[in-house]
Amino acid sequence: MDGELESLAGTAGVAAGSALTLDDVLRIVALTMEAGTTELRLRALFDGFDTDNDGVVSAADLRAAYSSYMGVELSPADVAAMLTAAGASDAAAGVPFPTFCTFMKASEARRRGKR
Repeated sequence: MDGELESLAGTAGVAAGSALTLDDVLRIVALTMEAGTTELRLRALFDGFDTDNDGVVSAADLRAAYSSYMGVELSPADVAAMLTAAGASDAAAGVPFPTFCTFMKASEARRRGKR
């Protein structure tokens, strides 16, 4: 895990070196949204998913991150659906950082509205 992502995981109560679950990721996102440095923390989260560091979370990045951090193997259909839900104009193109931020902020706002 990336150093900043590892720090966020520790803040969310994830034991060092353990695989992240979807619940862990959601806790990290919630903490990220509550932090005063939201944009920087979102960047760290994005960078954890952008495994090839090209500035876009692609299908390959998403599969690699889920496999590495959560031990989950995603199907191509699941990956395409996730990228489309996150705002990718084309699942093959992936999600750039600004789109990722918009999606994460909207997701957090929806989550907070359900409380």
